Amino acid sequence: MTVTIADYDVALERFLETLGRIGAGLQSVVLHGSMACGTVKPGWSDVMDAHVVLGDEVFEDRETYLAALAVMLDACQELEASGLPFHPFGYLSRDELSALHLSPFYTFPFEPYSRTAFGEDLLSEIRQGPASRELARTYFFEARHAAHFHLARFLGKPELTDAERAQLITVLLSINKSLVMACAALGVDLVDIRKLDIVAQLETLVPGLDASVIGRIEDLRGALEVAPETARPARKARGSLSEEGARRSEEAREVAWQALRFVEALHDEIVRRRRDEATVCSEAVPAAPTHGGQMREGKG
Repeated sequence: MTVTIADYDVALERFLETLGRIGAGLQSVVLHGSMACGTVKPGWSDVMDAHVVLGDEVFEDRETYLAALAVMLDACQELEASGLPFHPFGYLSRDELSALHLSPFYTFPFEPYSRTAFGEDLLSEIRQGPASRELARTYFFEARHAAHFHLARFLGKPELTDAERAQLITVLLSINKSLVMACAALGVDLVDIRKLDIVAQLETLVPGLDASVIGRIEDLRGALEVAPETARPARKARGSLSEEGARRSEEAREVAWQALRFVEALHDEIVRRRRDEATVCSEAVPAAPTHGGQMREGKG
C-alpha cells in the first residue's frame, strides 16, 4: 500500500467529521507536529497529534460526557483503521486550558508547531506562568536522554538495512525539536518563538557552537520517501550491502555521531550556566543571623 499526503488529509477530514457529532460541546481541535507544520512524511508521520477541547458543560452531566467519550472512541477506531501510523489523541475541558502548563502541548503551543483545525483558536489561553517556563527549561534534558537511547542501537552496527537507516534518520529529525527546548533551557522566552531563527539564536547564545549538523540532517530527509513497510535492504547476492547502501549507511552514522556531539555541546553549556545561576543565587542569600558571644545559661 502506497501512502500519500492525501491519505492524511482524508484522515483529518473524517476525524473532524466524526468529532462533529459531539455538537456544541466541541469547542476546538488543536493539531501539533507534522500535520500542523505541513511536514508530513507519508508512512512515517503519525495521526493524531491533537488535543480536543470540550466545553465545561460536557463534564457537568454524566450522560453528556459519556456520549462525547463514545464519539471520541469512534474517532480513535477510525484512525486506527485508516492504516496510517496511529496513536490516541488527548482531550480536556475549556476551563483546564487556562491552567495548563506547556508539557501537554509538546512545548509548542504556538504557530507553526500547533494550529487550530476546528473551532475557536484557543492557543492564546494557554498561560505561561513562572512554573510553566521553568518546566519548559527541563525538557531539553529529557530530549537528550531520548536521543542517546534511540540512536545507540544503530551506531554500533557495521551494516544498516534501508529500513534501519530510515529509522535512524527519523530519530535524527526529532533532534530539531530539541533545539527549541535548548532555547528554553537557555532562558529564551517561548512566546517569541515564531520570530526566532532557532539555529541562529543558539549560535548567538553559545559562541563557537557548530550547528552544521542541522543542515546535514535536513539533507537526509529524502531517505524517508520509502515507507517503512516497503523498505527493504539493498543487498548483493552474496549477502553484503551494496556499495551505495554501505555508503549511505556510513553517512547516516556519521551524521548521528555529529548530532550527538552537537547535543552534548548544548548540554554542557546549559549545565554550566545553570551552575553559575545556582552559585549567584546562593551568594545572594543572606547568611543566617548569629548571636555574638556565648548563650547565657539559664538560672536555676
